[in-house]
Amino acid sequence: PYPRVTVQIRLRCDAGVLGPLLHGLESGSPQLFIDNMALNSMAAFFAAGQGASDNRVDVVFDLYGYLRPTAPAAAEGDPNA
Repeated sequence: PYPRVTVQIRLRCDAGVLGPLLHGLESGSPQLFIDNMALNSMAAFFAAGQGASDNRVDVVFDLYGYLRPTAPAAAEGDPNA
């Protein structure tokens, strides 16, 4: 009865920010859900010695929710509408 709407998200962020971000998405209003999440360390993209302290991650996930059905429009000429 409720149509599902999905948005594919890709972001690069600090690993320490990711947890609160995901929690905020799933605990907020309207209700949203995270699915199909993949994490990759960004340190692998830097030359040896340059990214040793880098804690950024590349994150890909689906964010989805459900649309509330709209009320049917009142029929024209209906005296009870």
